[in-house]
Amino acid sequence: CVQEAVLNHPKIRKAEEDYRNREALVVQARSDYYPTLSLGSSYTQGRDTGSTADGGHPVSESRKAGLSASQHISNFGRRDSLVKQSLLNLKVQKAVLEQARQNVIYNARTAYFNVDLKKKLLEVAKDELDAFDVRLKTAEAFYEQGLKPYSEVTKAWTDYYQDRKSVVEG
Repeated sequence: CVQEAVLNHPKIRKAEEDYRNREALVVQARSDYYPTLSLGSSYTQGRDTGSTADGGHPVSESRKAGLSASQHISNFGRRDSLVKQSLLNLKVQKAVLEQARQNVIYNARTAYFNVDLKKKLLEVAKDELDAFDVRLKTAEAFYEQGLKPYSEVTKAWTDYYQDRKSVVEG
């Protein structure tokens, strides 16, 4: 019951997703420590307006490729602060996730024990109902023999139906 609740509860799933998002933000914040590489290429082709010896137009072609690297040397502590902040946010989200798990476990256990308690109380109420039934039959037998007044039978009937009502409601 508890394991099923932990695996499928939407609050836990949301907290886990938020935790994974925070992990990605830590990686993103740390990426500023590394250089950025850029790769580019271009190709152009054009025709000159003059003519060549074979009667065609001369063609010019240009191909270029480039690779560049850049890295921030200093941004006056902003990068370090961003990494620290993202690590602290990750730590907070881990605590939120653990708190969500603990709440779900607590609620699942509480619900389980409440159901178990209701079952036990129902068994006790059924036993009480059986006892009131015996008391009712005894009071009716004493009344028929003339040993008890009818008010005892009436009281036994009242107690029996009140207990029966509590069993149905419980």
